[in-house]
Amino acid sequence: IQDALCRVLAVWSLENPDISYKQGMHELLGLLFLVLHRDSEAADARESGPGLGPDQGSGLGPGMSPGMSPGSGLGPGLGPGVDPGPSPGMSPGLSLGPGLEWEELTGDEMDVEEDACLTDGRYLEHDAYELFDAVMKGPGKGMITHYSIAAKGSFSAPERVLNLLKIVDPQLHQHLQDLDISVATFLLRWLRLMFGREFHFEDVIMLWDSLFALTAKLRRPSGLSEVVEAFAAAMIIFVRPSLIEFQDSHMCLRRLLKFPPVEDLTVLIKTACDLLPLTRQERNRLGTCA
Repeated sequence: IQDALCRVLAVWSLENPDISYKQGMHELLGLLFLVLHRDSEAADARESGPGLGPDQGSGLGPGMSPGMSPGSGLGPGLGPGVDPGPSPGMSPGLSLGPGLEWEELTGDEMDVEEDACLTDGRYLEHDAYELFDAVMKGPGKGMITHYSIAAKGSFSAPERVLNLLKIVDPQLHQHLQDLDISVATFLLRWLRLMFGREFHFEDVIMLWDSLFALTAKLRRPSGLSEVVEAFAAAMIIFVRPSLIEFQDSHMCLRRLLKFPPVEDLTVLIKTACDLLPLTRQERNRLGTCA
């Protein structure tokens, strides 16, 4: 698997020399790769015999949203279309069967064929590349803005998160400023890894699904990066009581670098949704959609 990750990242870096490889990209790709691998293994198990439950059959674990693109492990609206559709000249629901005769497929049989195509382990690296490319570059500008150096006169992603916090919670913002907390210390890791180190693996998958779905719904030029920054602000607000209580910068920074367990991530997701309109206003004020 390590060799496969290296190949995917090497090709992506050669195709995108302006960005190339940056530290942390392998962790984004690694999670996508693992989800695809689990989907492929689950599909092989289903072909071997019945008896798998719904969670085992998906290969995604509990908590995943129904209606996700099969085999992608990601929410709707991300990446290139994965439904190959019928071959040229063929009607939907028809397959060229043995003896070159048209064979009508039932709905269940079509689902099985489509699932087998989408979870074919032979193309795992290809699928991982396409999904990684979609996360980095779209919708909108994707995550690529969090790996780029901010242009002169523009605001970096951590600065945008801090500006958003100043709007929604001036007291907490001032408290962090008074303690001289370097927000880039923790925010760069949060943003670039899409919170991959802050929560349990299964929760991260569910979170990514939600972030991608929100991005597709917003249809804004800033795309995924805006949603991710809103969620980062929601995380800071979530630990507000602890941060306000601490009068020492090291204690505050320790709390932010080691985020406490969250029983239900939907609480943070709802807060991020509430912040999104303010995120858009703040970006307009700063004169940037990056």
